[in-house]
Amino acid sequence: MDNVLRSLLSKLKSTWNKEGLDVNIGISDNQIESLEKIVNYNFDEDFKEYLRQINGLKDYEWDKELFSFWSIDRIKSDMENVTR
Repeated sequence: MDNVLRSLLSKLKSTWNKEGLDVNIGISDNQIESLEKIVNYNFDEDFKEYLRQINGLKDYEWDKELFSFWSIDRIKSDMENVTR
């Protein structure tokens, strides 16, 4: 991971923590590959690194800008509901 991305992810996590948000722990490459199969899409390396480091916010939380970043569990759940 390059230093710019490392710095951005660190700042993002720090900002969310300061806002009192619950940040999910990162996930493994195997979990990322599983998600890619479910959504039928290969993520770029930057997004994969984001998932390895953060994996979104706890469900139904959003930042002060009203953005909610979903975990892979939430994405999988929504994909399963869509494909039924």
